[in-house]
Amino acid sequence: MKSSHSKTYSALVVVGSANEERAFGITSGQRVAQALKNRGWSITVADAAQKMDLIKQMSDKQFDLVVPVGFGLNSPEDGTIFTVAKFFGIPCAGPGPFCGAVCTDKSIFQSVVRGIFDSADSNNGRLYVRTPNTFLVSRFASRDALEKGIQSLPLPLVLKPAYGGSSIGILIAGTYGEAIEHANKVKESTGRLLVQELISAREISSTIIDMPDHVHLCPLVELEKRGSLILDYDAKFGVSATSRHMIPAPFPPDITDAVKRIVSTLHSAIGFCGVTRVDALIDEDKSEMIVLEANPIAGMLESSIATDAARADGIDFETLAEAYALTAFRVREEVCLL
Repeated sequence: MKSSHSKTYSALVVVGSANEERAFGITSGQRVAQALKNRGWSITVADAAQKMDLIKQMSDKQFDLVVPVGFGLNSPEDGTIFTVAKFFGIPCAGPGPFCGAVCTDKSIFQSVVRGIFDSADSNNGRLYVRTPNTFLVSRFASRDALEKGIQSLPLPLVLKPAYGGSSIGILIAGTYGEAIEHANKVKESTGRLLVQELISAREISSTIIDMPDHVHLCPLVELEKRGSLILDYDAKFGVSATSRHMIPAPFPPDITDAVKRIVSTLHSAIGFCGVTRVDALIDEDKSEMIVLEANPIAGMLESSIATDAARADGIDFETLAEAYALTAFRVREEVCLL
């Protein structure tokens, strides 16, 4: 299908990462590259992990724009690709350094969420916004402080890396001993770990697309847990993941409207730009929306939540990919020192 826009572009699509989500980012990026080719764009694909080659390609300035697709720390999602592209004067899609830094570290993101909704004089309708009760384990935490912090939370506990996503590295601990042992191991390798209360509630995702002329909120997706406490990578992103997607999420209109207002507030305050996704839990009995994390570059697999949400709203993948790429030309209020 030819582009709906009168002009096509030459784009450098930067894919992958230098972390455990590398394969996911490469496949997603290749799908975006092919979709743009189908729209008539001239596409060159580059590996985000090959930093010197990438810098050389950008310094040659042979492209109209850069389109980054990768996930987690040391990937396009952390805002570094945007910063390098800006240095060379090339428009770049996706998150800038502020948005990338906030969202890459879940502990920072949750602190920002608390600040936004504690200080904002806004009515979120049916839902009170909070984040999970959390103890942050850092590399420098003493064993005594670590044990006291973990034991301050009720069992069972969810332990997850502060960096990264895709449900990789999550552990449910049924005892304090198990949680303490795991936390001590992880802090020596990655340095930061979130220990959180396990919340029994409905899990949702909200996808936001910055279209050329407006911000578009896709239908909410509820993830069917089918008895699982936490959905793992395959359940969320495997080939059969879409069978768990309830679109639109079956909530009363007042809750759906409240979630959309909250997500729109986050989108504006943090400076999302592109195709982004916010993950949260909804506890209707307590009228709570528990915000978990945000993905400044949403997954682009056939089975990805954002892709499925867009498709359910009548947005095909080529349109989605092109809308994301064209955000390179959006005027935005981005904190960048270059």
